[in-house]
Amino acid sequence: MGKVKNDIAMVVSDLDGTLLLDNDLISPTVLEARRRLDDKDILFTIATGRGWSQTAHVAALLGVTIPIAVQSGALIVSPENGKILQSFLIPNDISRMIWDLRDEITDFFVLDLKGDYCNVGIRTDEGRRLEDLLQEKSVKVDEAWSIPKEGVVKFLCVGQPVDVMRMSHRIKAIYPGVKQILWREQRHGWYLELFSPKANKANAVKNIATHYGVKMEQIMAFGDGENDRELLTEVGWGCAIDNAPLDIRQKAWKTIRGPEEDGVAQALSRWVLQPSTEGSWLKRFMTFIPTRS
Repeated sequence: MGKVKNDIAMVVSDLDGTLLLDNDLISPTVLEARRRLDDKDILFTIATGRGWSQTAHVAALLGVTIPIAVQSGALIVSPENGKILQSFLIPNDISRMIWDLRDEITDFFVLDLKGDYCNVGIRTDEGRRLEDLLQEKSVKVDEAWSIPKEGVVKFLCVGQPVDVMRMSHRIKAIYPGVKQILWREQRHGWYLELFSPKANKANAVKNIATHYGVKMEQIMAFGDGENDRELLTEVGWGCAIDNAPLDIRQKAWKTIRGPEEDGVAQALSRWVLQPSTEGSWLKRFMTFIPTRS
């Protein structure tokens, strides 16, 4: 595959495992590449599985000025104030059926448009860990609590692998089109996120891009996880981090190195910011060791 044409109009990046170092740090090399995108009038935004409250400070550091996709594309928000510009929700009737499936061996959290993670009580160790992380965003409700009439952003089921998988199958039976994202927190429990079928990063990015007259084939995107799958295959230039699942890497346009080696910044320098011959760049790419101040 040859060099990128000069028709990249937008760059979109995932955060965790793709752009950010530990503790939400951003490499100076990445920040410089981000600045140079502005010099070339190339739009830049974020598409992340995080909520807005965990994304706002990163968006500010990166100087994002156009709408951002959060909650894996279920919400599009303004970087100025976090106001929800567009949402893709699980409908009220379906949400009520899913809510009624909760059991005694997994923890259920329901994310509403206010940003609250509603639950009827925590039973698992991982649920308690998550509750500590959410702090005031974790809201205990009683059994008579009603699903918001507008629907919900997502369900989050936490527990042991066999229990979470059993819940996944039960939910799939009543809501075949549900978007399910299953993942494991390192050294901790298993998570199952449930979204509307319309809630994915590709759909959200397409809506953002359309507003600015940008086509999907004019976008370069970066990601490393299951929730990046559609985005990396639907944009013109999808770049997967080298530790992404194999099938995602196989379908991506390119595979690049992770944030510890400034993979995104190097890819932008090669394919967007300063064209050069692929062979000579690849040799430098494989041996270059970035320095950070």
